[in-house]
Amino acid sequence: MIGPAATSTQTHNRPDARGYESARDVNARAATAGSGDSPHTRKAIDRLNQLLDSGVRLNPDVPRGHYLNVEA
Repeated sequence: MIGPAATSTQTHNRPDARGYESARDVNARAATAGSGDSPHTRKAIDRLNQLLDSGVRLNPDVPRGHYLNVEA
């Protein structure tokens, strides 16, 4: 039997396509927007990426800003 209950169940289980559209919008904007990072900020981010890629655990007992010290 196909009726209103079957229709509402089918649309309720379908993923919301609007989430995918907004994600594409964010990715498109990020790809076209220029990075306003200063050389200091870029160097700090690169250093953090190298530390994270090394696989070594970061020490939690260091002062704030030890691994990444930038202003937003």
